[in-house]
Amino acid sequence: PPIAAAGALAAVLAAPLLYYALTAIVPFSIGYPWLFSADPLNLIVPTSVIGLGGKTFASVSSHFPGNDNERDSYLGLPILVIAGLLLWRRPWTGGTRFLVAAFGAATFLSLGTALYLDGHRMFWWPWSAPSHWTGLKNIIPSRFALYATLAADTMVATWIARTKGAVFRRPYVLPVLAAFALLPPVWTNAYVEQPQRLAFF
Repeated sequence: PPIAAAGALAAVLAAPLLYYALTAIVPFSIGYPWLFSADPLNLIVPTSVIGLGGKTFASVSSHFPGNDNERDSYLGLPILVIAGLLLWRRPWTGGTRFLVAAFGAATFLSLGTALYLDGHRMFWWPWSAPSHWTGLKNIIPSRFALYATLAADTMVATWIARTKGAVFRRPYVLPVLAAFALLPPVWTNAYVEQPQRLAFF
C-alpha cells in the first residue's frame, strides 16, 4: 500500500509534465539511435563536460559517437576501483549480484547499434535492425548509461557502508576522489543554457 500510494502521489505531481510531454509528440523521428552509441572507452576517458581531465583527453573523446551532451558513460577510475573492491569480496550478496547484472545490462544497451572503440566501428549489434522501427527509432542508446551509473553509484554506497576506514569509521579517500572525478567545469560558463519556460511553471 505505501508503494501504491507513493505511485499515485507521483502521478499527480508529474501530471503537468506528462501533459506537456504527450501533447508535444511529433510524427517524425527526433532521435537517431545509430548516431548515439556509447564507446566503452568513455567509462574511463572523460569528455569536456568533466572539469578534471576533460580537456586533456579531448583528442580521444572527440572520436566517440554523438556529441558531448550524449556521451554519458564516464564513471572515472575511482568509482571503477571501488566497484572492483566490492566485487572482490566473496560471497556476493543477492543485492550485489543484482547491481552487477543491472550495470552489465545497462552498459550493453548503451552500446547501441554497433561496438565502437576509439570512435571506430568494430561490428554491428543486433539492435541495429529494430532501431529503425516505429516506436524504437527515437531511443538514444547512450542514455542507458545513466542506469549503469545508478548501479555503479549504489555499489559505491554499498562498499562505503560495509568497509572500515583506515583512520575514520568509514573510508573517505576513494569516495572523495570519485566525487572530484565527476566534477563538472563549474568555474566556466560552458554548457550554461536558459531552457524554455512553459506557462504552467
